[in-house]
Amino acid sequence: MKQTTTERLENGNIKLTIAVDLQFIGNGKRIVQPDGSEQQDSVREILLTAIARGRRWQSYIDDGTVATVKEIAERIACNESYVARIMRLSLMSPSIIRKIIAGDYPPGLTINRARKGLPLIWTEQEKILLK
Repeated sequence: MKQTTTERLENGNIKLTIAVDLQFIGNGKRIVQPDGSEQQDSVREILLTAIARGRRWQSYIDDGTVATVKEIAERIACNESYVARIMRLSLMSPSIIRKIIAGDYPPGLTINRARKGLPLIWTEQEKILLK
């Protein structure tokens, strides 16, 4: 794998070359750094944002602000199916959420994997998502 290099171009700009490998997985990409580690911070941020959003939307229904998922989808100009999938994350096991917050979760745990039909029983979720 190439090393990181910098080069000053004739026009005065600086060209920075960084060695990375892109691995295509499902519908996304993962950046693999030269030492073999993966970029996890963006995945962690996406997961935590989606969980928080799902909990907030669920609280709107719980407190009577809205009556249905459809109302939420209309308010945020989003697909009803997307809202429902994100809201399912509000049912995620607290131990999984703690691991995500700490950054101590498997590299294969992505938003797409987490929002696909999780079982309601937390121990089953943990078996599926933390393996």
